[in-house]
Amino acid sequence: MATTKDRTVRQVLPADGVRFLSRVWREECTTRRIERTVDISYDLAGTEEGTELEAVRHASLVLTRKRTDREVTVDQVQGSVLFELAVSGDLSLPDDARRTTIALDVSPGRCDEHGRSQSTQTFVFRVWIRLDDGEPLARVVTPSRGQQTRLLAFLDRACGDLTAH
Repeated sequence: MATTKDRTVRQVLPADGVRFLSRVWREECTTRRIERTVDISYDLAGTEEGTELEAVRHASLVLTRKRTDREVTVDQVQGSVLFELAVSGDLSLPDDARRTTIALDVSPGRCDEHGRSQSTQTFVFRVWIRLDDGEPLARVVTPSRGQQTRLLAFLDRACGDLTAH
């Protein structure tokens, strides 16, 4: 149903519209479940090593528990075309802890000029969180503006002259 100033229009929602609205509903529910349980952020104050596509920025994924006792585990992370992400070590927030850091390695995904100039979702990073024994829930966790600047500087250092080819 759509209502305007002049009239109300009612129409049966086609199947693809129902699927779209169901997906939006699920994503919003997922976001709210995660947000009620844990804050997810990045700490990029790590070290760097290597060059070109072998470069790595050692950083951390930070989990901060909210008022809940649910078990929280990072299932996986996903970067973008320009940045690959990988987690390692203990991937859970201990039951008795309010906060934990998880080792996060950031590497260049692409160094070519085309990849860099055409990237439209450079910092749309996803983190899959498992609450208790549930299925993994995806959440977009975007680095802050300052962190984005730091990551682009890392990419510049790592890629060096490769962007000129």
